[in-house]
Amino acid sequence: MPKTIWVFNLKLNFLIYRGLPFVLLIWMACSSTHPITEAPYINLNQGVNGVRLDDFPTAVVDSLKWNDLASADLRKFGEEFQIAIKSETKPYHLFRISNSRKDPGQTILFWPKPDLQLGFITVENMHDFLNGMCEDYYVAGSYEYCIPLFSKDVNWESTFSNLVSKNIWALSDGVVFDVDSTSVNNSWSMIFEVRSGMNYRTYSHENPDNYDNSVEAVNILAVAAQLRQIANNFTPAQNYDLYTGITTGTKGSEFRPCNSDETWRFDGEISELIAGDGLPVIVTEKENIRFHIKVEGTIRDEWYAQRNSTGFNKIITPIHINSLSVTSATQCTK
Repeated sequence: MPKTIWVFNLKLNFLIYRGLPFVLLIWMACSSTHPITEAPYINLNQGVNGVRLDDFPTAVVDSLKWNDLASADLRKFGEEFQIAIKSETKPYHLFRISNSRKDPGQTILFWPKPDLQLGFITVENMHDFLNGMCEDYYVAGSYEYCIPLFSKDVNWESTFSNLVSKNIWALSDGVVFDVDSTSVNNSWSMIFEVRSGMNYRTYSHENPDNYDNSVEAVNILAVAAQLRQIANNFTPAQNYDLYTGITTGTKGSEFRPCNSDETWRFDGEISELIAGDGLPVIVTEKENIRFHIKVEGTIRDEWYAQRNSTGFNKIITPIHINSLSVTSATQCTK
């Protein structure tokens, strides 16, 4: 009697049919050894779409005509990552990084539409905050977004490789990490969609800077650091304006803006500003001394992973002092 023998291998599956006087070898299939299969994923060959996480900005992705990575109708596809980063501080970031498109990467800034308040930065003046970094603005669903300009080209191929080296395909979902997010200031999250061929998965992390020191936790923060390098190449915003707040005036100290509950990092030295502006003021070092100041300067966001450790939402770079007075208060009177 002829015998049918299954031979399983990590790389090959053979069906061998033995009969006299010949041997028939039939190739059946290749077992997938792609890293995405090392974590829970969806095989879209079954014809069922993947389910996107609610926090993912699907409307923005659709408006940009990016690939719907969860779609089973998307065929002959290579590899791509789409990553959204959101926090209490706006705007948010959205990244697309691919190894299978003529345009291998793109970054988007997005925020809630104008009927909502964003703390210090209301949506109405978000355009002023991003002036020079963005030129055109768009609306998609409940979001508004812009495409930031770059002052330096990004090596997207290297970025893709670096993310792969940090195991982005198979990182665990954030639910496996025991973190009490209720005690975290400046909470932030990362939402991932990754796809290789017809294999898709989505996962998220909240406040990964509070995870343990495991290799996987380090890799998650390394992914965030890689994305920060992309954002560092944005053309600086030209949001030169007048800002009022309270500070000790030393470089790296806190600046409490009068029209916000946020805390910013003061990226300047008040003594140097006074000397540069030729003001008739002498500053003597004294413990706990603070200044109520009105300064001309620019602001920019502190990066997500640094906000919780530093306690700062934004960074103000003062250029000129308009007025100042000594105060014992730690914040402005409302």
